[in-house]
Amino acid sequence: MSSTRGPLDSCPAELCDRIFELACTDAGYTGRSLSLVSKYVNQTSKRYMLQCIALHGVDKIVAFVGVLERTSKELRRVRHLFI
Repeated sequence: MSSTRGPLDSCPAELCDRIFELACTDAGYTGRSLSLVSKYVNQTSKRYMLQCIALHGVDKIVAFVGVLERTSKELRRVRHLFI
C-alpha cells in the first residue's frame, strides 16, 4: 500500500462508504482492488468487500465458507450471492 495520501484519503468516511457500497457490486474485483489503494481506503471499504459474491463450483463454495468463518461478524455483509 502506498504511503502517500490520495484524494479519497481526505474524503469524509460517510461519502466513501456510499461510493464503496455502490462500487462493490462486481463479484469481488473492486473490493479487492480498493483494499490496495491506501490504508484509509482499505479500512473504509472493508465492510463492502463481501457485499457481492459469485462462486463457481463446490471448491469455491467450501473456500468461501472458510473466508466467512475467518471474517468478523460486522464485516460479513453479503447482499448478493451468485452460485
